[in-house]
Amino acid sequence: MYPRACFTAGVLDVVRELELRDAASAAAIEAAAAVERSLEELRARAASTAELLARLPGERERAERARSEAAAELDAARAGLDAAGAEDADAARAALGLAERRLEDAEGAAAAVEREAGAAEAERGFVDADALAAAERLGRLERVHEVEPPRPGLAGALDWTSRARAAVFVVRSGLEQERERIVREAEELGVALLGEQVYTVRALVDRLL
Repeated sequence: MYPRACFTAGVLDVVRELELRDAASAAAIEAAAAVERSLEELRARAASTAELLARLPGERERAERARSEAAAELDAARAGLDAAGAEDADAARAALGLAERRLEDAEGAAAAVEREAGAAEAERGFVDADALAAAERLGRLERVHEVEPPRPGLAGALDWTSRARAAVFVVRSGLEQERERIVREAEELGVALLGEQVYTVRALVDRLL
């Protein structure tokens, strides 16, 4: 390793400035990537909730049909028990117990569908609120071109997250290109000052400072 005394203060200042630029660039890239991740998560939630709400009518219909069929089966089992003679009483009671369990299962399934529906409606409201919060975070991100605020509703959130992700992608790509240029500067300095290749700003700093 070359001793630090071999390099002028001006050279070392250049390296320190390069280190600061690299750190700032890395922080900006991570900030953009974090916004991208949050937008992707929000989009996935909106899509999942929209899909759930779209299939709920069919699930409700199937659950109600199953409940009605189980209730009719229970009525028939009760009538069968009332009409059964002594020799058929055990079988009739067994059929009644089975019908009662089927109705209980059908009612439980219908209740589960309603709980799912309630959760989906609540998530619809959360997505709206989180989309507005995400728009504020996006607005604080450097270099992002203005993106119109999200419209209320899941379709609005899906449309907005697509546009917002595209805007952030452009910014992050530009930041990554800038950091690549900083790394190339470090590589050139490494060759000029050390006579050897370095591949990161950190490696150059460790050698010189």
